[in-house]
Amino acid sequence: MPVPINILPPEVVEKIAAGEVIERPASVVKELIENALDAGARRIEVRVRAAGLAEITVSDDGTGISAGEVPLALKRHATSKIHGLEDLQSLSTLGFRGEALAAIAAVATISLVTRARGEDVATSITAENGNIGIPEPASRDYGTTVRVMGLFSAIPARRKFLRHPATENKHIVATVAAYALAHHNVGFSLWIDDRLILQTYGAGLQDAARRILGPEVADELLPLSAAGEGMELSGFLSPPHLHRASGREIEFLVNGRRVEDRVLLRAVMDAYRAILPAGRYPIVVLLLGLRADLLDVNVHPAKAQVRYSCPDAVYGLVYNAARQALSRASPPKAEFRPQPRLEFQSLGAGAPVQAGMPLLPRADGSLHSLPPLRTVGQIHSTYIVAEGPDGLYLVDQHAAHERILYERFLREREAGSPARQALLAPIPIRVGAQRALALPELAPKLAELGFALEPFGPETVLLREVPALLAERPAAIEEAFLDALDALSGPQQEHWLERTLVRLVCHAAIRAGDVLDLPRMRQLLEELERTEKPRTCPHGRPTMLYWSADQVQLQFRRR
Repeated sequence: MPVPINILPPEVVEKIAAGEVIERPASVVKELIENALDAGARRIEVRVRAAGLAEITVSDDGTGISAGEVPLALKRHATSKIHGLEDLQSLSTLGFRGEALAAIAAVATISLVTRARGEDVATSITAENGNIGIPEPASRDYGTTVRVMGLFSAIPARRKFLRHPATENKHIVATVAAYALAHHNVGFSLWIDDRLILQTYGAGLQDAARRILGPEVADELLPLSAAGEGMELSGFLSPPHLHRASGREIEFLVNGRRVEDRVLLRAVMDAYRAILPAGRYPIVVLLLGLRADLLDVNVHPAKAQVRYSCPDAVYGLVYNAARQALSRASPPKAEFRPQPRLEFQSLGAGAPVQAGMPLLPRADGSLHSLPPLRTVGQIHSTYIVAEGPDGLYLVDQHAAHERILYERFLREREAGSPARQALLAPIPIRVGAQRALALPELAPKLAELGFALEPFGPETVLLREVPALLAERPAAIEEAFLDALDALSGPQQEHWLERTLVRLVCHAAIRAGDVLDLPRMRQLLEELERTEKPRTCPHGRPTMLYWSADQVQLQFRRR
C-alpha cells in the first residue's frame, strides 16, 4: 500500500532549512560576520564560549538596522539586498538570501541589539526556536550586536555529531582568520572563553598576514596579482621551501566570500607540480574578484561553493599568476655552520639511544631479510655502496635510517614507552592560534610520542622533552613537532601513531647530502640488517637497489 504524502509542519520545515545553512558553530560565526561586513563595519568583534554551543556574540560598528525593520530581520527570506530576479545577476553583497538570522533563530536563542545611523535609541529583540519577540528600546552605539545562545540545544542529534570542542574552536578561528585576510581593511578580534585568540587592525593585507600567520611565515610569502576580463586576483603564496603537511592553510576568497573551490585548488597545485615534495602543501591566500555576471554564488545553501561561467579563464589566471610568483622565489640560503648542540639530561629508561644498540632480531630466511653487507663507500653524499655475497647493493641512506628509527620506536613502545630526551634549555615554538586550540585534545597523543610541553603565551609552547629519535638532529625539532601536530589534527585517526611516526622519522633521519664516514656507514647497514623490513622505508619506498653478480657480469659482457 502506498505511503501517504504529508505536508511538513512549518517548524519542521524551518529546522530542515536551518540545517542547510547552520552546520556547526563556525557557520553561525560566518553568517554573522558576512552580515556585519555587508553593513559596512570597520570593526568586528567575535566572542565565543564553550566552542560556540553556550554563546556566540558578534558585534560591529556598521550601519545598524532601522527600529521599524528589526522584527523583519529575523524572518525567513527577508533581506534588503535583493528585490527581484534581476538583482540575482548583479550581487555585490556577501549575504542575500535573508536566511541567516532566521536559520540561526530556528536552532538557538537570538538576542539582537541594533542602532541605525540617525536614530537616538537602539532597539533590542529576542527570538527563540523561531518565535520572534516584541522589540524594545535599548542602549547601544551605532551598529549591531547579535548574541546566539544554546545552539542546537533543541536538536540533540545535531549536537551529537559535532566534533571535540577544540576542533569546533579551530573551525571558528579558521573562519575569522579567512575573513580578516579577505577584508584586511577591517579590524577583527576573536575571543574564545575570554581569551584573545586573534586580532587585526584593518591595516592592510601584509599586516593581517603577519598577525594571523606570524611574521616568520608572512615575511617569506610571495605576493601575486593579475587581472583579466572582469577578473582581478591578489594574495600571496609560499616559496617552494615553505610547505605544510596538510592543505589547511590554503584559503580561497571569491568576491570576499570564503569558499572551497576545485578550480582554484587545481590551478594552485598544478603551479606547484614538481616543485613541492610529495604529500606536502603550500600556504596560500587567494583573493579573487569577479564581475557579478561571471559568478554564480547560489549553488550551495551555505554559499561555500561557487560556479564560474568561464572556469578555464579563471584557472589560467590563477595558474599563470602563481607560476610567475614562484619564478621570483629565491632559493633558501645555505647556512654553512655546524648544527646547534642541545644538551640533554638522562631520563633513566629514556636515556640517549646509542646508534649501534641491538634492535629487532634478524629474520634469517625471511623474504625481507638482508645478508651481511660490506661497506664500499658513498656516492653523491646520498647513497651507500655495499657488497653482499650475492651481488651489489646501492642503499638510500635517508630511507634506510627512516626504517631503523621507525622500528626502534615501535620496539621501545612495545617494551614500555619510547625513549625521550629532556631539554636543559626548553625550546619555544610558535604554533599559531588554530594549533594552540587543539593542544589540550592532542596532549595525550603527543605525550605518547615523547613530547612534553607547556603553554608559553597564547600561540606559543615550550618544548621540555622530545622523542629520543630527534636527538641526533636538533635543528629539525621545531618542524617535526609542527608536522606531528598537523598529522594528529587530520581527519583520519584510525592509525594515528603510524602516520605521525612516519613523519617524525622523516625529520629525524640522516638526510640526502649528509657526508658519512665509513664507520657510520657500516653502523647504518648493520642496523638495517637487523630490522624486520629492511627493503622499504616506512613510506613504502625502496631503501636499496640490487644487482646480482650475474647481472653485473652481463653488463660487462663477461658472460
